[in-house]
Amino acid sequence: MKNMPYLPHLTFLALLVTSPVTGQSVDGLEDRGTLDLRVLKSKPDSAWDARAVEHLFNRAGFGAHNLDLRRGLRTGQKMLVGHLIRGEDEGPRFVVRPVEPDMEMLKGGDEEERRKERNRLRNDNRRQGQEFLNWWVSRMLEGQSPLRERMTLFWHGFFTSDSTKVRLAELMIDQNELLREHALGNFGELLHAVVRDPAMLIYLDNTSNTKDSPNENLARELMELFSLGEGNYTEEDIREVARALTGYGIDRRREFVFNARAHDFTTKTILGVEGRHDGRDVVDILLAQPACARWVAGSIITYLEGAAPDQERLEAYAEFLREADYELGPMLEKLLLDPEFYRDEIVGARVSSPIDYLVGACRRLGADVRGELIVRGAGLLGMSLFEPPNVKGWNEGPAWITTATLMNRANLAGVLLGTIGAGEMLVDPLDDMELTEEEMASMGPEFPLDEAMMGDGEMMTASAEVEKEKKSRNQGNLMAKVARAIGSGGHHPRISLGARLFRSGASSDREIVEFMCSSLLAIDAPLETRRMLVAALRTDREAQGIEPGALVKKTMAAEQVLRRLAHLILSLPEAQLG
Repeated sequence: MKNMPYLPHLTFLALLVTSPVTGQSVDGLEDRGTLDLRVLKSKPDSAWDARAVEHLFNRAGFGAHNLDLRRGLRTGQKMLVGHLIRGEDEGPRFVVRPVEPDMEMLKGGDEEERRKERNRLRNDNRRQGQEFLNWWVSRMLEGQSPLRERMTLFWHGFFTSDSTKVRLAELMIDQNELLREHALGNFGELLHAVVRDPAMLIYLDNTSNTKDSPNENLARELMELFSLGEGNYTEEDIREVARALTGYGIDRRREFVFNARAHDFTTKTILGVEGRHDGRDVVDILLAQPACARWVAGSIITYLEGAAPDQERLEAYAEFLREADYELGPMLEKLLLDPEFYRDEIVGARVSSPIDYLVGACRRLGADVRGELIVRGAGLLGMSLFEPPNVKGWNEGPAWITTATLMNRANLAGVLLGTIGAGEMLVDPLDDMELTEEEMASMGPEFPLDEAMMGDGEMMTASAEVEKEKKSRNQGNLMAKVARAIGSGGHHPRISLGARLFRSGASSDREIVEFMCSSLLAIDAPLETRRMLVAALRTDREAQGIEPGALVKKTMAAEQVLRRLAHLILSLPEAQLG
């Protein structure tokens, strides 16, 4: 790969190894074993300890600062889980501004006036979409209602819609607010609302679903992805559900409308239930299926734990959800209090999504970061909010990590800490890289929000070379957006790692590395890695003429040394897990 930016101690990073080591103590560092993405350090059976608190915040929120961990320990597990379910005062809401065209100008103006009006519409639409995403990520960073925002993100990937097809930011915002409103509420009510959601109706082409020309897209995804899962319905069921959903569309005010003239009022048989069904009947029929509770419970558990539950546990949660009439709060409370949720196989074993990595790093650092930088950075790492790759949402887990994204994660960690500027980000991660057929198949729509509003959103099939060029161009566009979010003056976070060290009592190089690793990593770094971190810290400290133990004196030089250490730690393989 050519032209990669310089990272402080990049050669040191290349030397980090996870080879077996003995149980001896080296430089006062205890051997905690080697990194294995599946086998983690053990937790005492009884423990509601810092490790369990951190795991809860990582999965039911977006990471925790040391102060959050201390409060969580004092509060206790049951009270903390209850607090997460209830949330706090959520603060000011986002105010949507309808983007309305000047029809007089579009119809009666000259060519230049019409062009300017179209540009205004496009820019206003794009700006509002970006402002909302910045607002959403700011809520994740603030952490007032972490579980609600976590579940809003989950439902965004479960009930997917794509702004490049929906086109209007206002509708995507309304859908997101709908998901937030019901995120911890009743799944049945949420499913009923989604079937009438304008963004969803556009995304899955139900606006063209009429009795004379049925469209099965919404019907298929409603059964396969939103309620039952594959294998629990027939193709005939899909056709019947599509007929029941005919006439579900939107009006000129961009609101849901039922068009009786387009609806098929004849008798339909859906999953063995006969009647003159409409959309409300369809959802009620789906909710009555045992497969629905299994699908929903399994999807939530898999998302939050990072691993699918065994069949016995899945059935127990599905039965609980059915008996609770699909109320999500009680099920989530049960899950977050379940000892299995804290088992060693899953604690710190999930590869963090781009949003998790960036928001989590900011929360652990206590860094004051604008939402736009996180939104743009996550897009560069493959997670553009409002633009999931396909109707199935994002592929979670190891799929997030490639050579390019790992390097860009390290770069962005440096940006968050102020150790890397915009100019060092502008590289082409596709240089000398060939795309596989799987990568080609996984590429989703790439049209930006402003172009999608006025365009038809269609994508033409292209050769592999053309697709490679498109992906490279899109990456360059994403990098440019990150650079704009950073700004020409660079990002200067308001954090003081020296002050945190002073409060912790850590002063020696070894103690500082131990404290920083504990603060920034969900799992232990191997002994050899920590030894190398100590060596790197010592080398950097001595190069700056700073005496041993003097890094806590809050000088600018000391702060920069500590930030470079934090940058190294956040670039480790262990930092990609949460």
